This record gives sequence, structure tokens and C-alpha cells, in this order.
Amino acid sequence: MDGTPAQIAARLLVSEPPVSRNKHFAAFQEPHTKRGYALYRRLRALVAELEDAERANVAVAVERRTRAGREIVRLVWDHASVRRAAWLELPAWQALLTHPTAARVLGAAAVGDGAAEKKSA
Repeated sequence: MDGTPAQIAARLLVSEPPVSRNKHFAAFQEPHTKRGYALYRRLRALVAELEDAERANVAVAVERRTRAGREIVRLVWDHASVRRAAWLELPAWQALLTHPTAARVLGAAAVGDGAAEKKSA
């Protein structure tokens, strides 16, 4: 598969039906595709958690920070007695926002100016 791992993850995240690893065996053997697939699995799990947060009407906070010279995004939400935080680098964040559910749940916070923001799910 062509592209960076984040681009591969974004394509896999919105592809319907999902891409078959059996049909594309040779492509999935390439190192950058393996990294993209690993990122896709992580983002897919985040989308599932964001769907749960939306159903439970839980607020999701989005914070943009710079750490070690890299811009990162932190998602934080409290659900019952559990606090969940996910750290994403900017390319992974942009890949996550390609999914309609993530874009809807994160909404205006997805295009924020860098300050900590909250979006009610």
C-alpha cells in the first residue's frame, strides 16, 4: 500500500468493506504498511470508545501540546469511575478525524486553536 502509516490508517479506517489482509498479503508484509495497520487498530479502538462516550453523553476534552518538538493531541474523558487519556501525534490525529463518528464526537474541538477545549459527546 502506498503512503505514510497515517495515510494507510486513514484509508483503512473509512474503507467499506474492510480491506482483506488475505487478498493483499504482499502489501501487508511491507514495514510501513504494518505500521499503518497497527495505527489503524489503535484508531479503530479509539473510535469504539468515542462511540461509547457519545452514547453515555460523556464530555471529551481535546488538548494540543508540543512535547519534544512534536505536536501531539491528548484526548481525555471520564466515564463512570475511569479516566481515559489517549496521546496522538498530529498525523494520527488527522487520520482519526477521517472517521465520521470521531469527527462528529470531537466536533469543534477537532479544529481548535491549541487551547484545551471540551466537546460534549
